[in-house]
Amino acid sequence: MAKSKAAKRKRNAQADLPQKVPKAASTVLTPPPDGASREPKNLSTVVPDEDLEITVETLTTLTQYPSLTKSKACKDLRVAVYEFRQACTTGVNNAEGANLTARITGALADKRYLEAKILLAEMRIRGEQPKIGALCRWVRDLDVVSGLSTQPEAREKASLERTPQDLELLGVLDAILRVSTPIDLRSNAVDSTDPIAFQSIWDLRPQTTPLQVYASVLDKSILNEAPKDPAAIRIIETTPGPLRKPPNHHPAILYTTLPNAVPLDPVSPSITYHPHPAVPGL
Repeated sequence: MAKSKAAKRKRNAQADLPQKVPKAASTVLTPPPDGASREPKNLSTVVPDEDLEITVETLTTLTQYPSLTKSKACKDLRVAVYEFRQACTTGVNNAEGANLTARITGALADKRYLEAKILLAEMRIRGEQPKIGALCRWVRDLDVVSGLSTQPEAREKASLERTPQDLELLGVLDAILRVSTPIDLRSNAVDSTDPIAFQSIWDLRPQTTPLQVYASVLDKSILNEAPKDPAAIRIIETTPGPLRKPPNHHPAILYTTLPNAVPLDPVSPSITYHPHPAVPGL
């Protein structure tokens, strides 16, 4: 009994003493480096894929009923769409006040094909020609004849009825080709009522059997030509798959080698310039 009373008095005495507050650890907040971007790298981190699909379907449906978009219920939607369009860094907005090439690129990015054909006609009237990089970008953006000329049955497919969208894209492609190649100087040009008149493929590869590089990768025989020293090859940059543009399931790994790690032929091959029969300056 006496021990319990003594212990109680000791606890009460300790409670009356000033309590020692633990000192907070001093941490120095380091600001982010200048120019560091805080914007997310992947769209799915901001908006789920399902919400994005619903938004696209909603806007696509409303475009079929223009009278409904003028209603009061769509006021907030119109404001949001306008702000989104102004914030977009691609297309016509980005090419405002730029040259004809940039304006055509922006019109094609926004799928404003009528405006693109008007700008292409202006370029042709002014006697200007696009650079080869712009020409390749425009044809790639249209993507209306990819792989068609390399298929054995391409000639039969060309006579099939085309959709109105394909005909519109082919009309833009025709305007692009008339700007880049105003005159067809080939004697074997074919007259055709079809939007596409197939010509022979411009192939400068030698008639010898090409190197089976892909097959050597599959059977790993290509490793016989690799440097024997593992230190001769190192990774200088690795981009995770989700951070790639566009995102990918696999990372992008960039390697480099030490000087003379990969043996080259001491005799350089001869270089010959071959002008393209239809595209000048290629």
